[in-house]
Amino acid sequence: MLQEIYAKLDDYGNALVHCTKLVESRELIFKNRPDNEEDERNLSVDLNKLGDLHLIMGNIPVAINNYEKSLELREKKSDSGNIQGMRDLSVSYIKLGQAYIRSCEIDRGIEYLEKSFSLRVSLRSKKADDAGITRDLSVIYEKLGDAYSGKGDNRKALEHYRNALALSELLYGESTNKQSLRDLFIGYTKIADVYVKVDDMKNAFDNYKKGQEIIINMHKSDPGDIVILRECAANYNKIGDVYRDYGEFKLALKNYLMSLPLYETLYNRSPGSSIVSRELSSIYQKTGDLSNATGDTTQAIENYKDYIKIEENFVRYDRSRYRNLSVVYDSLGDIYLKDGDFKSAVGFYNESLVVRIELKKELKTTGICPLYITNLAIIIS
Repeated sequence: MLQEIYAKLDDYGNALVHCTKLVESRELIFKNRPDNEEDERNLSVDLNKLGDLHLIMGNIPVAINNYEKSLELREKKSDSGNIQGMRDLSVSYIKLGQAYIRSCEIDRGIEYLEKSFSLRVSLRSKKADDAGITRDLSVIYEKLGDAYSGKGDNRKALEHYRNALALSELLYGESTNKQSLRDLFIGYTKIADVYVKVDDMKNAFDNYKKGQEIIINMHKSDPGDIVILRECAANYNKIGDVYRDYGEFKLALKNYLMSLPLYETLYNRSPGSSIVSRELSSIYQKTGDLSNATGDTTQAIENYKDYIKIEENFVRYDRSRYRNLSVVYDSLGDIYLKDGDFKSAVGFYNESLVVRIELKKELKTTGICPLYITNLAIIIS
């Protein structure tokens, strides 16, 4: 399908156009054959895909509207004897739940996730030996963990992630395949993320390392898999964060540098992706910060300038990136100021000031941070 190809290329605008046309065709077919179950299911599936695209693009109310249309069709097929109908319905509940969570209605989102959970528990009681149904249950545990983590309830989040991991370990023991390995990696990562939030860095580190052993081997086995490549890069990044928070700057820098070529590969494959560009620029900023902190200002300058090259291409379309851009300009100004290169320092402080003024307009705040005025005053004096 064209919309799926465009979506894989991160061209969500064209994906949306083609998916909308497909849904319109499905609706017309179903209108003419309302008793055809295959037509009805095809329509419900594509309504969810259309909802997914709108959600990615931030059109949350439109996404919810499409998910609700799909749900209405699926509720007709949800009797207890229809296994596929129950699985489809559980998916619709998840999609609605995640959309409401995105719109900051977390409690309402959790209600839908709990409905999916109840269905999946019921399904597993009927087909405990079905690996697909067991995995469905592990997935809803993970989604609930995400929701409670977002709500700040780390205890419940950890409980659900552990339940998800237990089922993933069960499936891995029964069948060692790519999906079961990736599920294990995700399970360890989610648990580690919660430990980071509660400042338990030892347990965070231990779980990230368990995940790292899995994802590195998966990347070696299939270096062309973009999803695995990205998860491998993210794992190095997160371990780097833990070392940084421990004050182990050299080990942190080592892990950031391990992630850097992976993120650069991703960026070269999708140079227009806002998400990938943000991930790569974040690594440039982190390596710049640590190089600066450890006295390697030459490397810091190089990393900061690489960061700026990327951000200047995207900041026009994503104003949330303004603040970090101004911070990096300041860091460069600080380096040049210490080196006595006042002209370069003034240039970067001025760039920071321009960005801050734009940020002020965007946020409609009052006043400019005194630090920037102070820096300029010091140089001028």
